[in-house]
Amino acid sequence: MKNKIFIPVCIIFILASCATAKKASEVTAAYVPSSQYASMSCEELYNAAEEIRAKTPAFERAVDQSRKQDKVNKYIFSTNTQKGD
Repeated sequence: MKNKIFIPVCIIFILASCATAKKASEVTAAYVPSSQYASMSCEELYNAAEEIRAKTPAFERAVDQSRKQDKVNKYIFSTNTQKGD
């Protein structure tokens, strides 16, 4: 009986641990076509870059918070499955 429960729980735990979020410092940049910026003046390019720079810390915090929450969820899941034995 324990094997019928233990094996699926192990499979779920292994799959859940594979889907880990990265730290913000580990996230790679995405390619953006330069054609999107071809018609912009220097000032417009500067303003667009500043807007992205201003948003970056909030994105970093969101990624790191998501990673922390994933760790908490994984811990809770592993603790709950161990109590069921």
